[in-house]
Amino acid sequence: MAENLEDKTTSYESWMREEGVPVVEGYGVAVADISLGPWPRKGGRGAFVQLRGMEGFSSASRREAL
Repeated sequence: MAENLEDKTTSYESWMREEGVPVVEGYGVAVADISLGPWPRKGGRGAFVQLRGMEGFSSASRREAL
């Protein structure tokens, strides 16, 4: 039986969700429009951007400067 790789979660994706901030996913993301959430580890607010098609090659986050 073939396994559905679309339903797999990587360690990195799990870690992003464990950080507790929003994770915005898509092929194109309007970064200025992303809603930020509290990010205690970073001492501010932020969100992750997960660009589809680039999984495993790049990562991005948006943080609010305090």
